[in-house]
Formats: sequence, C-alpha cells, structure tokens
Amino acid sequence: MKRYGNQLWVQVVGPDRYRIGMTDQLQCDAGDISYANIAPLGALDVDDTLVNLEASKAAIEVASPLKGQVVARNEAAETNPSLLDSKNPTDHWLIELSQVDAQAFEALAKEE
Repeated sequence: MKRYGNQLWVQVVGPDRYRIGMTDQLQCDAGDISYANIAPLGALDVDDTLVNLEASKAAIEVASPLKGQVVARNEAAETNPSLLDSKNPTDHWLIELSQVDAQAFEALAKEE
C-alpha cells in the first residue's frame, strides 16, 4: 500500500521499514535530473530536506512527509542522478525510514 505527501510516495517495505520515492508528478515538474543530494543516515523530521534536486526545469528542495530514522539511501542515484528519471520505482526511490509513527503514515493521502 502506498501513501502520498510532498510529491513523494511512501510504501511499507518491511517491518518498521518505509521506502520513499519520487512521484510521476515530481519527475515531470523537475525534468531531466542532473544532481541529487539525498538526506544522510540518521534522524529526519517532518519538513526536513529529504532531497535537493537540480534538473532541466528547476532546482527543487523536497521536504520529508514523515519523521523517522533514515536507515538506507539510494546512493546509486547520487552517483547517477538520471536513475531518478526512471519510471521504475526500484530506481527512483530516495530513502528508507524506520521508527515511523504508523498513524502519521496512515494520515498521508491515499492517492497522488
């Protein structure tokens, strides 16, 4: 099941693991991505910067829709930002969080 917030999708991928990635709308708004700076491992609060993007249409700072601990990052996308242009969610995910409040996840939008 996916939820949506801040032009990002959030999906439960395991016990206490939430993967966050870019929606089609964010990909469209950004254009071809040439640079990505993804949040580091550690604590992340709601509205903290999750990713800074530089792309053909805009430079975008995207805020986190959830609070938690960043336990995984898509480091391949920082090295090769064009992965974030992919329509494949296994390529354009950004981070995985743990220690997320399940009610905060459920409060996110059900549709993009």
